[in-house]
Amino acid sequence: MNSKLIIIFIVFSQFIWTDSFRLVTYNILSDDHIMNGLYDHVNEEILKWQNRRDKIVERIKNLDPDVICLQELNTTSFAYFKEALEDFDGFFAKKGSSSNEGVGTFCKKKTFKETRHKAVLCDGTSRCGCTPTQPALFTHLLLKNDKVLTLINTKIKWSKEKTPSGPQWNHVQFILQSIPQTATVVVGDFNMESDHPFMQDFYSAGLQDRFPNTFSCYANKNFQKIDYILSTNDLQNTPFESTSLSEAQLLPNENEPSDHLPLGSVITYE
Repeated sequence: MNSKLIIIFIVFSQFIWTDSFRLVTYNILSDDHIMNGLYDHVNEEILKWQNRRDKIVERIKNLDPDVICLQELNTTSFAYFKEALEDFDGFFAKKGSSSNEGVGTFCKKKTFKETRHKAVLCDGTSRCGCTPTQPALFTHLLLKNDKVLTLINTKIKWSKEKTPSGPQWNHVQFILQSIPQTATVVVGDFNMESDHPFMQDFYSAGLQDRFPNTFSCYANKNFQKIDYILSTNDLQNTPFESTSLSEAQLLPNENEPSDHLPLGSVITYE
């Protein structure tokens, strides 16, 4: 086999056996959370949902994602995004039967061979105890190279508790006990800084953070790193959207329609 054929074979083999997709995770700021003076630094017109929703869609589309994971959705906003993101199939998981809020994952049509979604609620049948917590939305992606990847989209409730007890710790443990050991991406708003002891449980489980110094949220009048795209070692996780906030970027504002910035990464599974 001559050198030209060898090069063609290598390039063609990589095309067959390597698959990647662009992933975006984004907390869109539910209207239900705009209260108690938390956003008194923002013009009321900017905060109105009818003024924010189109900007959220535009912000997402400009990132050209194949998969979109949204947090702080409700049934109304999910219906709006499902219609606006017409190139995507969407699935919504409420945090409980009596709740209107949850998380949603949208997968671009024809990007994957197959997508399967399952909403998993950490409820009284699990170690989370009697009180249901936020859901984890599991999505199984069959890639073009026939490999399967597990994507978990979640929002973890904030808590000041840092000892191994309570709904926040149980939520983390429930996710860790439910995931496969390989080809897994866990994304969302964890409401924990990277040095939080519960985050160490994710790292100890082999999940890596590719956004180590990114402040992506301005909440409670503080800059915070609480949004994550974590992945197992067998996946390449390459950020393409990881702008870190500064004091000049109080959120929301005219350009950023949420109190979070979106994070984006190219996920590759060879």
